[in-house]
Amino acid sequence: MKKTWIVVLLLAMAWSVAAFAEDGADPKSEDDTLAVKLGFYNQRDGKNNFGGNHFIDENETVFESIILLDKAITPQDNINFRFLTDIISSASISRYHNPQFRALQSGASGNKNFVGTLGWQHKWENTTLGLNVSGGKEYAYKSLGYGVTLSQDLFEKNTNVSLRFQGYNDGIKTILFNGFEAQATSRDTYTGEVAINQILTPRSIINVAYGHTEQHGMLATSYNSVFAGGVEGQEIVPYRRHRDSITGRYKFSFTDSNAVELGYRYYWDSWHIYSNTAEVRFFQYLWNKKILLEPNYRYYLQDRAFFYQQSFSAFSALQTSDPDLGDFNGNLFGLDLSLLDPHFFTWWRGDLDFGFNYNLRSDDLNGYWFTAGYTLRF
Repeated sequence: MKKTWIVVLLLAMAWSVAAFAEDGADPKSEDDTLAVKLGFYNQRDGKNNFGGNHFIDENETVFESIILLDKAITPQDNINFRFLTDIISSASISRYHNPQFRALQSGASGNKNFVGTLGWQHKWENTTLGLNVSGGKEYAYKSLGYGVTLSQDLFEKNTNVSLRFQGYNDGIKTILFNGFEAQATSRDTYTGEVAINQILTPRSIINVAYGHTEQHGMLATSYNSVFAGGVEGQEIVPYRRHRDSITGRYKFSFTDSNAVELGYRYYWDSWHIYSNTAEVRFFQYLWNKKILLEPNYRYYLQDRAFFYQQSFSAFSALQTSDPDLGDFNGNLFGLDLSLLDPHFFTWWRGDLDFGFNYNLRSDDLNGYWFTAGYTLRF
């Protein structure tokens, strides 16, 4: 199945390039972009490491860089490339009650992750078809991804309906909390989504989407463990997981210089995790639309998985103390700043963007991150 998707994507790209060579079409260069993004994320594990899992220090730092390229090769065809790499320095894998195990896991601290995605998109008058393939590798796993997107404009382009399928086939090292490495196993993830964008008025638009995901295989997290009576044991989660979500967004422009977006998402899955997300984002142009400010706020509320506990009185067939599978709420505050084609130098032709977000969680597992990017149009 996955080999078929790769062949289809490569053939489509080859056809697109050949068509361009034959008719000598001139691509729309104004649509070409090259973007470089840098990010820094820091997670703090409460006072005395009593956030999230009380038995483990979950401080974490991540440095990330992303390169994005979108290039028109014919008036109807675009190719895009995305490369992501990050370096993770994590104390969450260090258990201070077990110095020997800390040494065993030292290879995972400073872990580097690489992900590359190659995509192709073809546009007809009212229809767009996109294909993508991706590959990734890090310390504990490797991944192959593939997907297809089809969208259709209707009613004089006031309505857009899109269908998306995305699959990932991962190979995972089963590394337990005590350093033992079991036989490598797999994890498969398949997601389908349908979305509708509807222009309501000249100043307002609404988006509604439904997504369903099927996962099976190794769904536990490497190194995760639980404690029962002070004894450390392996995290055990179900082999399968079904995930569903419904999302709605409404965007309204007050004037030509500002707008507001309201969003809501409801999520549920077969592990009995239910969550609600409410978000508001404001857009404000300044200085003759050379600066764009985007303050935003998000509230998140989640119930726990049916097999989650902070600690256990006895080991069970299913068990986890992963705080991301527990019950908590979060308040995220953010601000994005974009300098649009600022021309600081005569050769400068792109946009600069900066972002800061701070997330406060009720389980005291808080985090903040900075982003900075440059987008060149050519």
